[in-house]
Amino acid sequence: MGYHTPIPPPKWLQRHIRNTLKYYPKSGKLIWVNPIANRLKPGDSAGSLVGRGYLTGKGYLRIKFTKNNQTINVLVHHICWFLYYGEWPPRQLDHHNTNSLDNRIKNLRLASSKQNGQNKGLRKDNTSGITGVRWRFGKWWARIYYKHKLIEHSFPDFKSAVQARRKAEKKYFGRWRYSG
Repeated sequence: MGYHTPIPPPKWLQRHIRNTLKYYPKSGKLIWVNPIANRLKPGDSAGSLVGRGYLTGKGYLRIKFTKNNQTINVLVHHICWFLYYGEWPPRQLDHHNTNSLDNRIKNLRLASSKQNGQNKGLRKDNTSGITGVRWRFGKWWARIYYKHKLIEHSFPDFKSAVQARRKAEKKYFGRWRYSG
């Protein structure tokens, strides 16, 4: 079972998290104060590949907790939020700078699924270097999806297409637009 949506883990696990981990909000570092594995020592980094942390398929750190043969995966940024605010996040969390390993409290913000999707970096298949801008049919195209509709226009040059995309991001996505 994993908590990719912020469903609060059982109370026993919340108590366990409070008793075994310490969060440093300015650095985003999570450390073990009472490690759960013999190979770990107090002060070791938690939520790293060394400290019983594992990466999800989407690149988020998680920590596995096991009790009575039941394993629960908890996302590290949810733990950081919980330890800082004292409650489980009521919605998804967005990494403002899109770095899923940067868990400083100033980089974490509550978001809807839509808002979280608006703050995405470049796709792996992007060839222009700018989200929503591509070369097709001998022209530069700027495109954006808003309310399930594609808004797309062609431009004679790259600079105009980039400007149009940035303007549309500001108009439709506001503070949730990707700033990378």
